[in-house]
Amino acid sequence: ERTAPRAKALVPGQWDRLRESRPEVMELFAEDPEGERLARWLAEAEQLVERWFGLEDPSRLEPAERELFVEAGLDSGLRLRGIIDRVDVAPTGEV
Repeated sequence: ERTAPRAKALVPGQWDRLRESRPEVMELFAEDPEGERLARWLAEAEQLVERWFGLEDPSRLEPAERELFVEAGLDSGLRLRGIIDRVDVAPTGEV
């Protein structure tokens, strides 16, 4: 169900979650008593989501991996750890 309308519909709820967890973000709109700037900002966020789907439509492919934890040890003994957001495999087999 990764579609642009569904993703855009998540924007207001995510804003509410952010506002609850970090109330200081409301300072961005302190001089906006009517909520007009906030409404424009949320509409722009939805437009960005729409553009992202135009550039990289996630419904066109299914990633081979998501949020993949990786760990590697170097010869020096240093251990590197991290998370790869997404791994795609091309039809040619390239990762």
